Amino acid sequence: FESDPNGKRQLWEAIVKIPFIDSGILLDSLNEVIQKDEAATSDEDRLLSNGERLRNVPGRSHLFSAPNRGAPERKAIEAQAFARVAGPVRQSRPPRTRRPPTNSRNPRRPAQKRRG
Repeated sequence: FESDPNGKRQLWEAIVKIPFIDSGILLDSLNEVIQKDEAATSDEDRLLSNGERLRNVPGRSHLFSAPNRGAPERKAIEAQAFARVAGPVRQSRPPRTRRPPTNSRNPRRPAQKRRG
């Protein structure tokens, strides 16, 4: 596929240009395969496997949900546990202190006053 860097420097940042598929042609060819598969008289002549045929049949819907988190007792317990872990919400900052001037030749050594 062709890629468009779009001003990016790294190859992995580029956008890959994937060509569009004409949906009409795709559906026509898919329906043709399904019709040939249904018209086959023996298992040897079939184009699709049993698993592929089952995939094309509508199935049951499933709904997954989390356990009941709306219970007030549970919310209170979670709030207490969070307060123990996080501590107070607002913490004051320590006061800022001025750093002593440093020696330009050796930043670890404090500057010395000039004599004279």
